[in-house]
Amino acid sequence: MKILLTGGTGYVGSTLIKRLKDHGFTVHCLIRSENKLRNIENPDELTYTIGDLTTPETITNLTQNIDYIIHLAVLAPTQKHAYTMEDYRRVNVRGTENLLKECLKNPVKKIICFSSSAAVGLVNTEIIDENTPCHPETEYGISKYEADMLIHKYTEEYELPISTLRFTHIYGPGDMRDFLKIVRLIKKGVLPIIGFGENLYPAVYKDDAVNAIMLALEKGKAGHLYNISGNDSYDLRVIVKHVKSELGITRFPLWLPKYPTLLFLTCLEFLRIPSPIASRNIRSVTAARRFSIEKAQKELGYIPDVDISEGIQKTIQYYKREELI
Repeated sequence: MKILLTGGTGYVGSTLIKRLKDHGFTVHCLIRSENKLRNIENPDELTYTIGDLTTPETITNLTQNIDYIIHLAVLAPTQKHAYTMEDYRRVNVRGTENLLKECLKNPVKKIICFSSSAAVGLVNTEIIDENTPCHPETEYGISKYEADMLIHKYTEEYELPISTLRFTHIYGPGDMRDFLKIVRLIKKGVLPIIGFGENLYPAVYKDDAVNAIMLALEKGKAGHLYNISGNDSYDLRVIVKHVKSELGITRFPLWLPKYPTLLFLTCLEFLRIPSPIASRNIRSVTAARRFSIEKAQKELGYIPDVDISEGIQKTIQYYKREELI
């Protein structure tokens, strides 16, 4: 069976490739340049097409002779780049549509698409399931929500066999985004615990995310969305405890009152003064959001294997090896 993989050179994709090969799949990657192959173990065992989802003429007939598609390619926020709404829409929405149009030319057995908890935004419910109405706040979240709506359209109107996995933050070795920033702030002693309530951080370890993708290939239903997260949203107090243990830090965490902190950060943003923490992140962690994975458990057989202590240990070890902290 031949699988087309977009986003295969990312830190989730590189792990997924190995798992797919171990299960006997032939993997064909869409990459933007051959330089990206250095991120993949044993790239000579792969076939690939050099192209860009945002440039339709470079992916003509990309889905020909393909049995399955896993669409992981995404433009996500980073600390190094300030992307615009147009940037996010160009990659996450129009890039996805360009791929789906190719699927109309050459039918495939199943398509697995990647979504994000950012598409949900901040909602007035403590338990978020697949039917919870979305109210995305960030430009990235808006683009992922629009991509989800596009996927729904292609499933309904063109009967494409698409299953969508909505991941919370995927952390683990290779994560250079949110979790690395959290660890660095903890090391400096400036990651705040806000207020007296829970500060929840929905996350899933990379290997569990890959397990979910493999299960969706086998059991995912067309037109269905599945939340993929850890067994629970993790309180930042627990994350801080495990990170400090791995780093050998004993200082007490910084505590800040919720509403004065929100007011202060909002004022900074209004004045366009840079801040290490965005007010929306404070609202997010104090919203006590939990993502229900009950549907993925029942329909896919998804069970997270890596608990937060083991996941943090492996991730910190990676950061130390790479001299990132």
